[in-house]
Amino acid sequence: MRKVAKPCNTFMTTTYNINDGVGWGIIQWTHFSRKSGLEIYAATKGTNYLGDLNTQLEFMYLELTTKNREFYDDWQKLLQSQNINDATWVIMAGYENPDDKTEGALRDRVDYAEAIKARYNN
Repeated sequence: MRKVAKPCNTFMTTTYNINDGVGWGIIQWTHFSRKSGLEIYAATKGTNYLGDLNTQLEFMYLELTTKNREFYDDWQKLLQSQNINDATWVIMAGYENPDDKTEGALRDRVDYAEAIKARYNN
């Protein structure tokens, strides 16, 4: 068991197990091999992998863009996507692979993506 600052409304210290099946971070990394990869990557940067958004985004980019890795094909599909709907589906169905891949779940994610684009598009 390790102690970390777990993201929530307030940061608090809690124990966790890398094999706990709980999703971590913005991508909700669940599988122990991906959690371990995130943890190792953060350690090389000297950051907290749960508390540092840039570390999580950098690790996501690393997972997607490294050739001969599991998610490189998703990166190629993402580059070919023509709209937010297609890009969201690539990330949701391929890279994230959540249990809920329904049209409703996709619509929710597309709505979030469009709101973020509208807010930061300038």
